[in-house]
Amino acid sequence: MHDLIQDDYAEPVADRALLDEPLVVHRHAGLSDCATLVVFVHGLGGRRYGTRPTWGEFPRLIFQELPDVDVGIYEYVSLRGRVRFWRSVDLEVEAEVLAGVLRQASTYQRIVLVAHSMGGLLCKAAVRFLIESGEFRHPPYVSGLIMMATPQAGSLRVPRLAGRLTRDGRALVAHGALVTQLNTFFTTRVVLDGSEPGPNRESLPTWGVLGSSDFVVDTLSASLGLPMNRTRRVRGSHTSIVKPATRQADAFRYVADRVRQLVGRDGSATATSASGPELPSRDGVPGVGIFLDRRELRAELAAFVADRHQRLFLLAGPPGWGKRLVAAKAVDEHRESFDDVLWIDCTEARDTASVFLGQLHAMLSEQGDSALEGRWHHPESLPAIIGRLLAALNRKRYLIVLHRAERWLGADGTVRDEALRTVLLRILTRVNAAKVLVTSEVFPRFDPSGVEVPLGTVVERKLGGLDEEAAVHLLRACGLQAADEQLLRRAAAQYDGMPAALRTVADVVVRGHRSLDQVLRSTEVEAAMDELMSQSLAHLAPDARQALDRLAVLRRPVRRADLPRLGDATAQAVPLLAQRFLVELDTAGDTVRVAEAARRAVLGAMSADTAARLHRAAARFYAPDPRPPRPDDLADAETALEEIHHLTEAGDVEAASQALWWAGPALITRGYADVVDREARRVGQVGDPAGHARAAFLLGEVADLQDRYDAAAAHFADSRDSGTAAGLWPIVTLSVYRLGRIASARGRLGEARELLTRCVEECRRHDVTDGWAGALLSLGWIERQQGASDEAVERRYEEALARARNTDPQVEASAHRELGYLAWTRFGREDDARQHLARARAISERHRDVKELAAVHTTLGYLEVQWGDTDAAIDDLWAAVDIAKRIGDTHLLATAYDHLGQAWERRGELAGAEDWYVRGLDTQTQIGNPSGRAVSHLHLSRVRRLQGRRADAAADVDAARRLIASYGITELGGKVAQEERELGTPGQ
Repeated sequence: MHDLIQDDYAEPVADRALLDEPLVVHRHAGLSDCATLVVFVHGLGGRRYGTRPTWGEFPRLIFQELPDVDVGIYEYVSLRGRVRFWRSVDLEVEAEVLAGVLRQASTYQRIVLVAHSMGGLLCKAAVRFLIESGEFRHPPYVSGLIMMATPQAGSLRVPRLAGRLTRDGRALVAHGALVTQLNTFFTTRVVLDGSEPGPNRESLPTWGVLGSSDFVVDTLSASLGLPMNRTRRVRGSHTSIVKPATRQADAFRYVADRVRQLVGRDGSATATSASGPELPSRDGVPGVGIFLDRRELRAELAAFVADRHQRLFLLAGPPGWGKRLVAAKAVDEHRESFDDVLWIDCTEARDTASVFLGQLHAMLSEQGDSALEGRWHHPESLPAIIGRLLAALNRKRYLIVLHRAERWLGADGTVRDEALRTVLLRILTRVNAAKVLVTSEVFPRFDPSGVEVPLGTVVERKLGGLDEEAAVHLLRACGLQAADEQLLRRAAAQYDGMPAALRTVADVVVRGHRSLDQVLRSTEVEAAMDELMSQSLAHLAPDARQALDRLAVLRRPVRRADLPRLGDATAQAVPLLAQRFLVELDTAGDTVRVAEAARRAVLGAMSADTAARLHRAAARFYAPDPRPPRPDDLADAETALEEIHHLTEAGDVEAASQALWWAGPALITRGYADVVDREARRVGQVGDPAGHARAAFLLGEVADLQDRYDAAAAHFADSRDSGTAAGLWPIVTLSVYRLGRIASARGRLGEARELLTRCVEECRRHDVTDGWAGALLSLGWIERQQGASDEAVERRYEEALARARNTDPQVEASAHRELGYLAWTRFGREDDARQHLARARAISERHRDVKELAAVHTTLGYLEVQWGDTDAAIDDLWAAVDIAKRIGDTHLLATAYDHLGQAWERRGELAGAEDWYVRGLDTQTQIGNPSGRAVSHLHLSRVRRLQGRRADAAADVDAARRLIASYGITELGGKVAQEERELGTPGQ
């Protein structure tokens, strides 16, 4: 197997060394942790590269379409290549070779085979060999088989004579021995539809692609044994279906979607059992309602959609001029031109890069694209995230609508959040297929320099009023059918064709039982719209006006199903308010929002006391009842942000800080760290010691997550001092505990022990439990590092477990995990170890603690290596890798890589072990962990020595020795000395 590390797919230059390589793998540069390998296997007389390769552009298109999938191309001798008889073997023998090569791809979790013609028979024979040899269930797993024009019953085009004289003929002849054996075996031993296999059977999801003009392989042979829903007939001949010209080709789309399905199927089984992939909620597209004219603007939007050079359409204008309706109409008319449409209401709570990336991640995930999985909530690695985002936006066609973008802008018209500004600018200036439609009261300055956005890619339009004919039409549509034509034209002119004003005029006339002439004369003032809206609101019944007031203070649209929680009167008033254009419904009618002109009028006339009362009511609307110990999911965490906002607006900062304290940790771990940072700073500035203590602690959490240990320690010290002043002892003890954890992470074990002991003492003194169990658990770990007896450490862990039981599930699971590790590594009690780890896993899954679940998988995988169950170990460690990548925990990822290396080494597959140890070393270097780097070097020294590469092994030992000397990692000195003795180089 030969690897090519590439930014984009490219055939290698002519290299005779590759002639003897059966498999060449194109790996994505910078993505060494791809879990999936797609292997293309050609048919009779096929070629891997050159002027007429079998697969044409297929491998390159898959490489570009699926950024988390590497592409391999397998080549073997057939047809004219068999003239060189010394390189020619029967297909059954070649199948054993293919099976062996697949087993060598040890760095992958799953392999998907895509085979053309006779290559499908070769793949089936390889699968048969793996099953019969007992290796099919060993990783890496063959997770799927896609056969394109494969003659499963043989081909009638092959003469009987060829079936007796040539190796290829024996394989391909109709109803020959090989195809008969394979069909019998697959019928009795393999389940092809992906369902659970019965006894003595294996599951291999399999599909078939048939060419509509294939005169080489008939339909019966190509679809033999496959259900109708697992075959697809596409346009093309026997050879053209494997040479798609674009990603829109039917054959390509079918194969790419099947690969994506397999990746999601396997990934969900290993990594998301505890929580599933939580996606940020997406806004609904507003309904269009009555829409008139705008023909010129609609034509410009149609041209914008069609023009591949234009990227950004800016639609600016004051409130009430129809920007929202124009954007909604554009979506309605051009939705079929895009794979998906992302509509974002640009509220102040969403003006950060991570929230915007989360919205994009939700859209991409629904399209089967995992480009931002595990990455969108880590803006500190923004360049890498942007690279993956742009590639995803280029794989399909998306429309992104940013409605009311002025709420994201600073006084100078630029986007306030620097990271968000960077993301938007890259979307607008780098290669991708997305289009962006922006509505705003002012023109945003996405490109402050004025030189980055290419000329001709931006369309700017200032939205004006309807022309006279359309304005009259709108007035009639809103209930003024019998009004005098001249008065209608006068109204159109008086309000400059402003849609919101015309609708309100009609409403005042119809609901207020006034003449149109009276309304026009009463609003001949400078603030005509305000006067009109005042008259419209004056005609509302008290219940309807109160309902409008309740809705106007809410920042987010409200689901109609939730309206009764605002009062039955609110739910009953919505249809009337919608008829009067005071509230708007989305396209499905599921959500309600107040029209912007009405919102401004209502809030402008609202007294401070009324606003505070309504904000308190809104906070109660968003507050869960009863409040669970922590938010159950991302939706609950997002809703908590609204509760915090309304409590702050009501002036109840103490309650706001409590709500932030409840939701903050969940928001941080789910990707909203920057939002929590902003809210915590806002709450902490008020001066209340209790609120300041909570805010400072959350700021420490954010800094700790981002590995900014100096800042984290300063914030935790601040929360400790402010909590002491306020008498909030739970925050004090938690802060001391976190300071001890930071000292431990920095290797200052004496200081850490002192802080953790103080935490326990403070908990006892003030009769609080917060931090107590965690401190006991951390003390056990430190004492183990400092040479305490195994029995003493076990007692400490059991004390932590007893303290955490039913009060702190995260520490309870961690204590079980540590006790399980200790039970085997120190006392050799395997049953106890398995029981503790089973409990740790159950607790983590029950409380949806994916980080602890990943740690459990990692520990269990390590122990399973010691127990000799390497298949189970690899499954658990892959689960840990998937979760660590999803939550962005590089420390855990490095540990899992290290243990995967040990699993492959235990199996005697040293090349695979070396690959994993190298990944572990690279990751340890990335996070700056000298102890981890030294351990990785020692592992590499051992496997390279066992491979006979003593010079490389000696270099690794030397690197480990230098790290130990530089950073004082004395506990590894004995292991270095042992490896030096094995190499015969003691003390060098």
